[in-house]
Amino acid sequence: MRDTHPSIEEKFIKMIMKKSGEERIKMGCDMNETAKRLVIASVF
Repeated sequence: MRDTHPSIEEKFIKMIMKKSGEERIKMGCDMNETAKRLVIASVF
C-alpha cells in the first residue's frame, strides 16, 4: 500500500540522495536502534 503521492516520494528520495553516504549510514543505524528499543519496550 502506498499512501504517499509520487511527486512527494520523488522529492524525499532526492533529499535523501543529497546526503553523504556517511549521513545515510548514520540514519539507518539510528532507525535500527529506534526499532530495537520499540520492540524491547513492547515486550516488557
